[in-house]
Amino acid sequence: MAKASALGSALLKCFNEDGDCKVIVEDYQPDAAGSESTVHAKCQRQIEFQVWSKLLCAWSDVFTAMFTHDFREKAEKKVIISGFSLEAVQAFLTFLYSEVLPDDPAVLVEVSALADKYSVQPLLEVCAERVEAELSEENACAMLLAADQVGSKTVKDRCLDQIFRSPLKTLPKAFVLSKELLHEVLTSTKLCIGDYELAMVILEWTKNPTMKTRGVNMALLLQQNVQLAALTEEQYSKVHSLADSLGLGTKVQELWSRRKRGISTDDFFETLAKMFLNSPQFKASETKKPAFLGYWINLIPSQVGFVKKAIYYGNANDKKYDNTDNKYAPAGKLEEMAMNMAEITLGTNDEVKWMMPHHAIYVSGLCFSSALGDENALQVFASTNGDNWDLLFDSELQPHLKKQGSVYVSCRTKNLVTWLKLCIRKGEYANKLKIRGILQVKP
Repeated sequence: MAKASALGSALLKCFNEDGDCKVIVEDYQPDAAGSESTVHAKCQRQIEFQVWSKLLCAWSDVFTAMFTHDFREKAEKKVIISGFSLEAVQAFLTFLYSEVLPDDPAVLVEVSALADKYSVQPLLEVCAERVEAELSEENACAMLLAADQVGSKTVKDRCLDQIFRSPLKTLPKAFVLSKELLHEVLTSTKLCIGDYELAMVILEWTKNPTMKTRGVNMALLLQQNVQLAALTEEQYSKVHSLADSLGLGTKVQELWSRRKRGISTDDFFETLAKMFLNSPQFKASETKKPAFLGYWINLIPSQVGFVKKAIYYGNANDKKYDNTDNKYAPAGKLEEMAMNMAEITLGTNDEVKWMMPHHAIYVSGLCFSSALGDENALQVFASTNGDNWDLLFDSELQPHLKKQGSVYVSCRTKNLVTWLKLCIRKGEYANKLKIRGILQVKP
């Protein structure tokens, strides 16, 4: 907490000692059903603070209207505040006396909402600066809960952004969230975390007394949010070992037994290419080998000149193309890109789609062969049908990849996907996309 000025210190000594009106805080507690909303909660006690109405009015036009017009506050000489914690209301009033704010980030969020509600503009500005400075990986979930409870959308969005940027560091504290808020976080397409990492985080929550007090069904939470089919044998072994120590081993084993076995891969496209090259059909004929494009992968660019832009040689202004050998002809070059043997080149607003007619994958991560570049922005999507797309990756949420390549980012798909899409939002792209996960042959 910042130190008050001499005047602030003097005024603070008068706080709750004397005054011509009362501020009454209604302290709400969850109802018997465990609801955390004040709609279903019951006021169990009221706490009063003695304050001077003229001081409140000096800060706020809202308070001025209350005490100068024919409102209940003027007649009864009291202001009732509900929906906020006692700590937040006390901190709010303390600021009006001394311009001092507490250090607790969650309380700051509530004070910010109070400042907004009563139009105390100087306090609102100070809170915005403090919230921005105080928000961290350690307290993002606690601040998110506070922002959601008081309806502060601006702060809530900032907290969610922090969580989505660093899920491995923020989610271990997510046990503080309400059931509804936890569901919102875990089902967001912006949450870039693998099924293995998420499973381990959820199992660690089981150790926390808060989850037990709320009566959260941890087995169901795990089943609803983690796709065990996306785990490797080694990852499953670690998850099962931890689950077993927490009394959930049987449930995890049951979910694992339902899965269809697949092939673990660090590069989905390259693995498909190796399967193609090793297939009996490919080896049976040296003169009439089947095409990779079509049966194994369809690569669909958004621009007609996509392949030609990728294979011209010489000066870029000399529109010369080498069509003398199938390897360098458009179809051959497209096949090299589909096999991840050649970089894909795209510009702003360009996109490329991969469609696998007979294979699918549970995605657990992705990486690029080289750094994306500071000026570039792109997104990767996945789909089961090519119509409805889920966001897998957003470079704006993973800024470290702009300067560092070949680093896998965890992400996940709830279902087997047969479509992938790369969209360039800004800049130039010349790179290879590697998709990690569990490959399966479609039935």
